[in-house]
Amino acid sequence: EKMSVWKSVKNNTMEKAVDMEMLEAALSTMGVSLDYTVNSISNNWGHQTCTAAFVKDGKVLSLGVQQDENGGITLVGDTWGTGLGGDGKQDALMNRIAQNYNSELYQDRLTDMGFDIDSVEVDEKTGEIVITAIQF
Repeated sequence: EKMSVWKSVKNNTMEKAVDMEMLEAALSTMGVSLDYTVNSISNNWGHQTCTAAFVKDGKVLSLGVQQDENGGITLVGDTWGTGLGGDGKQDALMNRIAQNYNSELYQDRLTDMGFDIDSVEVDEKTGEIVITAIQF
């Protein structure tokens, strides 16, 4: 039995002043890009406006981001059939996006501080992102 769930999900990491370039870098590590020309997403279970829709393998998904007046991001839509998480897994997906977003921000900061990023890996056990940086 397939259950589709249409949701709007926030994450406190991204509740204001989201750097959209960093968000796009974070999403690209997940095989997704944003299309700002697509401002409405839908499937059989719901529809809504968005700032940008997710695109994966050239296909517009029933997922997008809605940016508010503070630059905060809400994940909107449905994960069903997107390959980004099972039915109703928007919270887990938003957490993964936030984690990748933070990783991009930290890499950027470290680079600004004169560090070279040596590696970015995901810890198999904890799912945490581990950044190894070197300063010469």
